[in-house]
Amino acid sequence: NKIGRLAPATNTITEWDISVNGSDISHLSVGFAGEVYFAESNANKIGRLAPATNTITEWDIPTNGSGVADIVFDVSSGNVYFAESNANKIGRLSPMTGTFTEWPTDGTVKKMDVDPSGDVYYVNGRGTIIRMD
Repeated sequence: NKIGRLAPATNTITEWDISVNGSDISHLSVGFAGEVYFAESNANKIGRLAPATNTITEWDIPTNGSGVADIVFDVSSGNVYFAESNANKIGRLSPMTGTFTEWPTDGTVKKMDVDPSGDVYYVNGRGTIIRMD
């Protein structure tokens, strides 16, 4: 349960321990100031590592057993979007307020991304449909 950073310019690796044992960190995305947002699939949490202060913040996902499958940071808003594969939903965390919003989808979301205007694109579990929400 660690997040690591490789700095090729200095040939150094730094690692941070994540507090929840068995949290199964599966995906991460980097925010505005180098903070790292990560999905703790087994713990059903979204976490944020602030490397400058070595601070970790965690938020509980509202849907139990959501099965986070991907996570992306939206540079247009500062929000974090994540795919809930077990719940067939897309979730959004607003880190500034700690609030969540969830939208149902018609299948398991496996991969997603956010364009510069804040639209979310995703691929369903079959890998055959791309939609914009």
